[in-house]
Amino acid sequence: MHATVRGGHIIVGRADETGADPRFRMTLLKGDTYGLSLYHRKKWDPLPFEGTISELVDVMNTASLTGQPTGHCQIHRAWNFRNWH
Repeated sequence: MHATVRGGHIIVGRADETGADPRFRMTLLKGDTYGLSLYHRKKWDPLPFEGTISELVDVMNTASLTGQPTGHCQIHRAWNFRNWH
């Protein structure tokens, strides 16, 4: 995984020989609370998660445990187990 900071965002994704492949964006909301978005079809789609960086990393890891490409179905299944709101 690769993380890049741009403005109030932390962008997490894969990096390989073809370049960066963004997956998630954590946006600073207030204090140590961030919102999570998923990169989908060349845009950032907000997800129903807010929490600390550590909590959102847990969400990203849970969503990716299926061994399938990360997408909305896996994210929403993870959200049903633990909602950060």
